[in-house]
Amino acid sequence: MGLYRNAVKYCWKWCAGSYHSGRGFSIPSHVFAGPAAGITVFNALDKLLAKLTVFSDFSESDCTIFRPLQWQKNGDRSYLIQERPMSIVQLARTVYDGIIAHAREGKPEEICGILRGRDGRATQLYRARNLADDKIDNYDVDPQTLLKQFEFEEAGDEMVAIYHSHPVSVAYPSATDAWNAHYPETYYLICSLEFDDAPVIRAFRMEPHWPDADLDAARNAIPFDEVRPGLFGYFQDAGAPVPQEVGDFLVETVPPLYIVFALDGSGAVEDFRVVGVREFPVHISEGG
Repeated sequence: MGLYRNAVKYCWKWCAGSYHSGRGFSIPSHVFAGPAAGITVFNALDKLLAKLTVFSDFSESDCTIFRPLQWQKNGDRSYLIQERPMSIVQLARTVYDGIIAHAREGKPEEICGILRGRDGRATQLYRARNLADDKIDNYDVDPQTLLKQFEFEEAGDEMVAIYHSHPVSVAYPSATDAWNAHYPETYYLICSLEFDDAPVIRAFRMEPHWPDADLDAARNAIPFDEVRPGLFGYFQDAGAPVPQEVGDFLVETVPPLYIVFALDGSGAVEDFRVVGVREFPVHISEGG
């Protein structure tokens, strides 16, 4: 019974400590002694997660969905995950219609732009120039448009989102999108015109991490795709079996995620990162 209480205390301590970070954390095997330690930890987690509810200050204007704690097992390691509050991305009707109109005008090329607003509410759209070399399946927002975010901030607003289109594919980030995601606190909106008469807009946040993991071992064990010359990506879906070589990449984020890396001219790894992908619901404000 003492071992069980120790497990619950340990889990609770780390729950509280990771509440604001939203990260998963590893439970070291040496913390609990005895042959039943592993089973005890999992049982304690089950009990804890069944009863524990995390509360936070909330007002109707926050439009926030609170999510429970979850635990995830990867081989002989376990991760207790506190999912951060899921905000609703609110788009004024003019913004929503404007994104779709921009995407249709630009097809078959990808288009892009930024959205101005505050507190997750986008009220104005600013079209940008796509500077990517291959605009058919890539985008690069011009720096002049990105600099407008400082103008927004001076007026008490912010760059709520960066948007781009997928002219013929689904509204989900690609490995290239993950590689190009440099604003982790900004929403990324994707407008899919896979079906011209049924456009879809979805919102994500993409958060890069640089874990201390063995990329060479992962490259030899899992199938990376060359998504563009010199850029390689691997997608780990939520709920899918996690290859052992991917385990060390999950220290700071959890699936769904991309592992992406770039090679220099000599074929050596120039940079790599793990990019967590989190989706957020989109609400259209008819009055805006």
